[in-house]
Amino acid sequence: MRTREQIIEEARKYLPVFYIRYGTTLAALGLHEILEGGADPLILSIAKWLFIANSFSEKGVCRCGGYDTCALCIRHYYNGNCHGCPVAITNSYCERTPFMDFYINPSMINARNELNFLIGVAMRIDKLSVDVGGSS
Repeated sequence: MRTREQIIEEARKYLPVFYIRYGTTLAALGLHEILEGGADPLILSIAKWLFIANSFSEKGVCRCGGYDTCALCIRHYYNGNCHGCPVAITNSYCERTPFMDFYINPSMINARNELNFLIGVAMRIDKLSVDVGGSS
Protein backbone atom coordinates (compact mmCIF):
# COMPACT_ATOMS: atom_id res chain seq x y z
CA MET A 1 0.00 0.00 0.00
CA ARG A 2 1.37 3.41 -1.00
CA THR A 3 1.86 6.16 1.54
CA ARG A 4 0.53 9.67 1.05
CA GLU A 5 4.05 10.80 0.17
CA GLN A 6 4.45 8.05 -2.46
CA ILE A 7 1.14 9.02 -4.08
CA ILE A 8 2.18 12.68 -4.20
CA GLU A 9 5.58 11.77 -5.64
CA GLU A 10 3.91 9.65 -8.32
CA ALA A 11 1.63 12.58 -9.19
CA ARG A 12 4.49 15.10 -9.34
CA LYS A 13 5.85 13.58 -12.55
CA TYR A 14 2.67 14.77 -14.31
CA LEU A 15 2.82 18.39 -13.11
CA PRO A 16 4.35 19.62 -16.43
CA VAL A 17 1.10 18.63 -18.19
CA PHE A 18 -0.79 21.47 -16.47
CA TYR A 19 -0.43 25.21 -17.08
CA ILE A 20 -2.35 28.46 -16.60
CA ARG A 21 -4.15 29.84 -19.66
CA TYR A 22 -5.80 33.25 -19.98
CA GLY A 23 -4.43 34.41 -16.65
CA THR A 24 -6.46 32.21 -14.30
CA THR A 25 -7.76 29.09 -16.06
CA LEU A 26 -6.07 25.72 -15.84
CA ALA A 27 -5.28 23.89 -19.07
CA ALA A 28 -3.64 20.55 -19.78
CA LEU A 29 -1.35 19.65 -22.66
CA GLY A 30 -1.47 16.06 -23.93
CA LEU A 31 -3.74 14.74 -21.18
CA HIS A 32 -5.76 12.50 -23.53
CA GLU A 33 -2.59 10.98 -24.97
CA ILE A 34 -1.13 10.34 -21.52
CA LEU A 35 -4.32 8.54 -20.52
CA GLU A 36 -4.27 6.51 -23.71
CA GLY A 37 -0.71 5.54 -22.79
CA GLY A 38 -2.01 3.85 -19.64
CA ALA A 39 -1.51 6.50 -16.95
CA ASP A 40 -3.69 6.19 -13.85
CA PRO A 41 -6.45 8.83 -14.13
CA LEU A 42 -6.65 9.19 -10.35
CA ILE A 43 -2.93 10.00 -10.13
CA LEU A 44 -3.34 12.50 -12.98
CA SER A 45 -6.24 14.10 -11.10
CA ILE A 46 -4.10 14.32 -7.98
CA ALA A 47 -1.42 16.03 -10.09
CA LYS A 48 -4.02 18.51 -11.34
CA TRP A 49 -5.07 19.47 -7.82
CA LEU A 50 -1.48 19.57 -6.61
CA PHE A 51 -0.84 22.07 -9.40
CA ILE A 52 -3.95 24.10 -8.52
CA ALA A 53 -3.19 24.12 -4.79
CA ASN A 54 0.31 25.40 -5.54
CA SER A 55 -0.81 27.99 -8.15
CA PHE A 56 -2.67 30.45 -5.97
CA SER A 57 -1.17 33.88 -5.62
CA GLU A 58 -2.11 37.26 -4.30
CA LYS A 59 -2.99 38.30 -7.85
CA GLY A 60 -5.64 35.74 -8.55
CA VAL A 61 -7.19 32.35 -8.44
CA CYS A 62 -6.49 29.34 -10.58
CA ARG A 63 -9.79 28.05 -11.99
CA CYS A 64 -9.96 24.25 -12.30
CA GLY A 65 -10.39 24.02 -16.08
CA GLY A 66 -13.36 21.65 -15.83
CA TYR A 67 -13.87 18.38 -17.66
CA ASP A 68 -11.06 18.98 -20.14
CA THR A 69 -8.44 18.93 -17.37
CA CYS A 70 -9.90 16.11 -15.27
CA ALA A 71 -8.46 12.73 -16.17
CA LEU A 72 -11.20 10.98 -14.17
CA CYS A 73 -13.91 12.82 -16.13
CA ILE A 74 -12.19 12.08 -19.43
CA ARG A 75 -12.02 8.39 -18.54
CA HIS A 76 -15.43 7.88 -16.85
CA TYR A 77 -17.94 10.59 -17.82
CA TYR A 78 -20.40 9.91 -20.63
CA ASN A 79 -24.15 10.06 -21.21
CA GLY A 80 -24.57 12.41 -18.24
CA ASN A 81 -23.11 9.97 -15.72
CA CYS A 82 -19.79 9.19 -14.04
CA HIS A 83 -19.65 5.47 -14.85
CA GLY A 84 -17.12 3.71 -12.62
CA CYS A 85 -15.45 6.87 -11.33
CA PRO A 86 -13.92 6.22 -7.89
CA VAL A 87 -14.82 9.78 -6.83
CA ALA A 88 -18.43 10.01 -7.98
CA ILE A 89 -20.22 9.26 -4.72
CA THR A 90 -23.66 10.07 -6.12
CA ASN A 91 -22.77 8.78 -9.60
CA SER A 92 -23.46 12.29 -10.84
CA TYR A 93 -20.56 14.67 -11.18
CA CYS A 94 -18.49 15.37 -8.04
CA GLU A 95 -21.39 16.21 -5.77
CA ARG A 96 -20.71 15.88 -2.05
CA THR A 97 -16.95 16.15 -2.54
CA PRO A 98 -14.61 19.06 -1.75
CA PHE A 99 -14.66 19.93 -5.46
CA MET A 100 -18.09 21.51 -5.03
CA ASP A 101 -16.71 23.84 -2.34
CA PHE A 102 -13.91 24.83 -4.72
CA TYR A 103 -16.36 25.32 -7.58
CA ILE A 104 -18.46 27.70 -5.46
CA ASN A 105 -15.51 29.40 -3.75
CA PRO A 106 -12.14 28.86 -5.45
CA SER A 107 -9.51 29.17 -2.75
CA MET A 108 -6.26 27.56 -1.74
CA ILE A 109 -7.94 25.88 1.24
CA ASN A 110 -10.66 24.37 -0.96
CA ALA A 111 -8.06 23.25 -3.51
CA ARG A 112 -6.05 21.57 -0.77
CA ASN A 113 -9.22 19.92 0.56
CA GLU A 114 -9.88 18.45 -2.90
CA LEU A 115 -6.25 17.33 -3.17
CA ASN A 116 -6.41 15.62 0.23
CA PHE A 117 -9.74 14.02 -0.67
CA LEU A 118 -8.28 12.51 -3.86
CA ILE A 119 -5.20 11.24 -2.04
CA GLY A 120 -7.56 9.60 0.47
CA VAL A 121 -9.48 7.94 -2.37
CA ALA A 122 -6.20 6.55 -3.77
CA MET A 123 -5.21 5.23 -0.34
CA ARG A 124 -8.64 3.59 0.16
CA ILE A 125 -8.38 1.92 -3.24
CA ASP A 126 -4.92 0.62 -2.31
CA LYS A 127 -6.25 -0.65 1.03
CA LEU A 128 -9.19 -2.40 -0.65
CA SER A 129 -6.81 -4.03 -3.09
CA VAL A 130 -4.68 -5.37 -0.23
CA ASP A 131 -7.74 -6.38 1.84
CA VAL A 132 -9.13 -8.55 -0.97
CA GLY A 133 -5.84 -10.28 -1.55
CA GLY A 134 -4.47 -8.07 -4.30
CA SER A 135 -0.95 -6.79 -4.48
CA SER A 136 0.12 -3.43 -3.13
